[in-house]
Amino acid sequence: MRTNKRIAEAYRYIEPNLFIIGLFGSIGFPAYYFIWTYLFPQPYENLPLRLVCMLLFVPFAIKDYMPKLFLRYKEKHFVFTICFGLPFFFCYMMIRNEWSIEWIMSFMAAIFLSIIIIYDWLLILISTAIAACTAALIGYLTIGNISHGFHYSYVVVFSFSYFTGICFNYRNRIEIESKQLFSQSFSSGIAHEMRNPLGALYASQEVLLELLPESLTDDPQHNRLISNAEITKLRNIIKDNISIINNGHSTINLLLSSIDSQKISPHSFHHLSIADVINDTLDVYGYQTKSDRDLVFFQINKDNILFGNDILLRYVFFNLLKNSFYYKEKTNFKIFISVYSKKNETIVSVKDYGKGIPLTLIKNIFAEYYTSGKKNNTGLGLSFCKKVIDAFAGKIECYSTENVSTTFIIRLPSVSSPIIDKIKYDLMAMKSVLYIGNKSKILSDLNHLAFFL
Repeated sequence: MRTNKRIAEAYRYIEPNLFIIGLFGSIGFPAYYFIWTYLFPQPYENLPLRLVCMLLFVPFAIKDYMPKLFLRYKEKHFVFTICFGLPFFFCYMMIRNEWSIEWIMSFMAAIFLSIIIIYDWLLILISTAIAACTAALIGYLTIGNISHGFHYSYVVVFSFSYFTGICFNYRNRIEIESKQLFSQSFSSGIAHEMRNPLGALYASQEVLLELLPESLTDDPQHNRLISNAEITKLRNIIKDNISIINNGHSTINLLLSSIDSQKISPHSFHHLSIADVINDTLDVYGYQTKSDRDLVFFQINKDNILFGNDILLRYVFFNLLKNSFYYKEKTNFKIFISVYSKKNETIVSVKDYGKGIPLTLIKNIFAEYYTSGKKNNTGLGLSFCKKVIDAFAGKIECYSTENVSTTFIIRLPSVSSPIIDKIKYDLMAMKSVLYIGNKSKILSDLNHLAFFL
């Protein structure tokens, strides 16, 4: 990453707190001159240097009122000010005060402040190295011997402070960026899924345009009659559009409410038909061309009832179809979806004859943020699919032969299986009933049912 980009990111990270930093710097530097001169006298003080630091910090406090010319250099001014006002100033004053305990502690505080303010570890190391070396050089040119009062153990303590601070701050930065990336990627995932109903709406509007004439007739006094068949068709299209819009709203609400610490909540689970879910998926999926639908083949011998959420399961199939269609230009490309039963589970197979996945990559495809290099891929689609299937108490597996085919196997338990019974009872335990009335018989029956359920 280029240095300018690192500086820009560091500035954006701390910008909300710049006013506080500027306020403390503007007041603190001159105030501590009087503290170290009169209240706790030190061997050396430098008011002009403190005033320079104060002037450098003032723009942070009044950044909204600075001229446009300054705004062009605000990021570079930020790094220079922190470098000059923290590691350089405190290191120089520590040297001039012969490594006194007060200034060693002050320098330690400056270390942690610089790490908090500039979260980029490389910028911290570079700025600190430059600042410390410059302070030592100026100190040497000023007083000659800068080692009076110095102990090599200080280097160990300072190094430990820097590297531990950087490590902890780096971990915190990674955690924050991961959450931001998850939010951005999940939002983009919702946006992607909304393309499907929008695509269906667009297609239906084209049908409406074909049914409606451009004008009634050349004669404005003559009215064109619409047949009952055309009226029925128009009404059906409008009803379908309303249904698509409602489904879109439901999808957004469900996807947003289903994420609880990146886990799927089972509160919206109900009995659903696997055949209805897959057929609905194939009907509303946003195909790029009409011929794309002819590339998907669905086979089911017997419909099965599952326990889960149809919108979330449809999201899984949307994602698998999207990944498969990425390589639709391959010769003889096809997608086969088949459903069959085995003991107490329903098995869904989604197989495409696309590019395939190398064996070394299969183990990572369900990991968050992992991407195989596809354009505009966030690396969250399959990981979210796995969360959905896990929440359904099922399993999802991937098998692939490179340059031949890729198969995703989804195993979902039937509604009569013990694991589904446990999910239902766990949901029942979280339910509550508000009873308003004074009939003791009804209340006793409710208590009786609640006790056994």
